[in-house]
This record gives sequence, structure tokens and C-alpha cells, in this order.
Amino acid sequence: MKLHVDENKCAGHALCTVIAPDLFEMDDLGKAQVIGEVTDANRLDAEDAMRECPAVAILMAEDGA
Repeated sequence: MKLHVDENKCAGHALCTVIAPDLFEMDDLGKAQVIGEVTDANRLDAEDAMRECPAVAILMAEDGA
């Protein structure tokens, strides 16, 4: 699975960094960015971050999709 943050939608709430700090961090502009790979160990955190994003800015797709 691969994560993507739509920078146009991201409003900088930073919930993703709280839910999945090994997958997301905030950049200098206050937007979330993906910093890690989805693994079996953190997949539930990735799905929670995507579901809890108030701006619906996080997408997850199969690798190569």
C-alpha cells in the first residue's frame, strides 16, 4: 500500500502525525507529508489516519496504482 497526501486539501490539522507518527510529519508550510512506508505493523494506523483526516486529504492505494 502507498500513502499520498493531497496538499491542496490538507488543512494542517496534524491528526495524522498523532495517529501515525512513523508515517507522517508536517512540512514547513504546515502541510502533512508521508515519511514512511505502509507495513503490516502500521497498516491500521495508516487506515485510521486516512479515516480521521478532517480534510479527507489522505489517500491509500495499492502499490503501482
